[in-house]
Amino acid sequence: HVFDSNSECIAVWCKTGTWSTLQASIFLHTSAIGHAKGSILLGLSVAAVQPWLVPAIAGMGIAAVGMPWMMLWSANGKWKEATRKLTDEFWKQADNDVFVACIEAWSGLE
Repeated sequence: HVFDSNSECIAVWCKTGTWSTLQASIFLHTSAIGHAKGSILLGLSVAAVQPWLVPAIAGMGIAAVGMPWMMLWSANGKWKEATRKLTDEFWKQADNDVFVACIEAWSGLE
């Protein structure tokens, strides 16, 4: 799925050690914010003309704003699990020289 795994995820993991996609994260954040703005404007417009429709508009607004956040929350859980699995597998296969090189680089002992 485009939100859970794509070629960008591999590049981000190789560079940062975290499995995620910035494209999907930004898309879902901006979708939620855009839907919130649109829902508020629609709700205010409808409230001025047909106040009895406000509960229906509010329910649709909650769904429109909540769905991207739920998808992002779900994707974050999958990204964390993929990060853990990939990192564990990487370190299981690493030679002792890799451990020494990493400790030296990270500790500043060089």
